[in-house]
This record gives sequence, structure tokens and C-alpha cells, in this order.
Amino acid sequence: MKAVFLSFLTALFIFNFPVSGQQISWLKDFNQASKIAVESGKPMLLDFTAVWCKPCREMEKDFWTRADVIELSKNFVCVKADLNENPKLANKYGVESLPNMIMTDSWGFGLDFHRGFGLKAKEEITEKLRGVPKDFSEIKEAHNLLASSKNNLKALSEIADFYQSRKFYYLSSEFYNRILKLEKVAARREILMLNLGYNYLNVGWNEEAKNIFKRFKKEFPNSPQLEKVNRDLANL
Repeated sequence: MKAVFLSFLTALFIFNFPVSGQQISWLKDFNQASKIAVESGKPMLLDFTAVWCKPCREMEKDFWTRADVIELSKNFVCVKADLNENPKLANKYGVESLPNMIMTDSWGFGLDFHRGFGLKAKEEITEKLRGVPKDFSEIKEAHNLLASSKNNLKALSEIADFYQSRKFYYLSSEFYNRILKLEKVAARREILMLNLGYNYLNVGWNEEAKNIFKRFKKEFPNSPQLEKVNRDLANL
């Protein structure tokens, strides 16, 4: 029993207290970080901070030094961005208050975020860090195609499906909307509208879901999915 208790105390110390000699490898240059992220397939972690931000200093002392957080940070390309020195970057991600953490894919598309450093922040941030995929290499070729051909339907579809399958519905919807403006094939439009509608439902955008389902009914009145769409519309 004593050995079990000692093991518990050891684990508690390792995962909740600073460990000497270990630290997160923060970069300050976002463009440099972006290149590394794209090459490695890693997501990015952006920590917006400022010298006048007291909660940011508390995070530096009590959170970013934790062994489990340091270990999780190895899955990311980490960027420490001073709010005053990076106004354009802050504006890009809608950062208006501190502390503010943004988790993105390798190309800087936002996946998740966390504002503030309240009572439950440590657990919430840690859980969000764990929820971000470690590797985006699967869609690297698709993004490369978009760089040279921004309306490449195959590339857009691969990216949209990738994010949907990992439950990043907001980002998936952005790409599905881009495809919907370009796609002319009826069978593909039918699937696109359904994917988009259920993405909206998953994030609680009920009005957007209503609108896309109404468009679906008008465009595909004989779809075998119409009965299900009508049921979902009735519940909104």
C-alpha cells in the first residue's frame, strides 16, 4: 500500500510541477514557424502575451513549465507572440484580450482557442492541446495543389473531408462552402449540401443548417435523403 501511495505522489509531482532543465521551445517569428509546420506536418500553438499581462506571467510560471504540458508542446510548432509587437497577427486571429492561445493546423487555419487563465484553465487548455491532431501530412499535397490552383476541387474536397472526420466542423464548413460555389455536378452538390448542413448542426448553427437544408430540398426534391432532411428541419 505504501509503495502504491509513493507511486501516486511521484506521478502527481511529474505531471503537475515544473521540471528543471525542460522547457517549451518557443519561436517568435510566425513566418519561420509556419515554414517549419508545413515541412513537418505539425500543428501550431500560438500563445499571445504581453509584458503587462499578469495572468500571462502566472501561466509562464505555473502552466507552461509543467512536465505534461512541455511533453504535449512537442506535438506543435510553438509561437510566443507579443500582442504589441504583432498587431496584424493578433487581428488575423481576432485576439483582443490576454492570455489568448490559438491552435492551428500546419497552414495557420484555426482549430481551437482558449482565452483567459481562470480556475479551470489548466485542465481546459491541456484537454484542447490533446484534441489537436499531431500530424497533418495527409493533406499536405492537397494544400500544395491549392497553392498553385486555388479552385482545385479534388484538393478542396480532401481537406474538407479531413477536417470533418476529425470533428473540426467550422473549418470543414469553410472548405465545403468554397466547393459548393464551384461544383456543377448534381450528385456531388447533393453530398456537399448534406455535409455542410450536418456540419452546421454539429456546431449549433441552426439557422445556417435550416438555410442549407431548404436549398437542398429545392435543388434535390427527389433525393432519397429528403425524408431525413425533413425530419431534421422539423426539429430545428
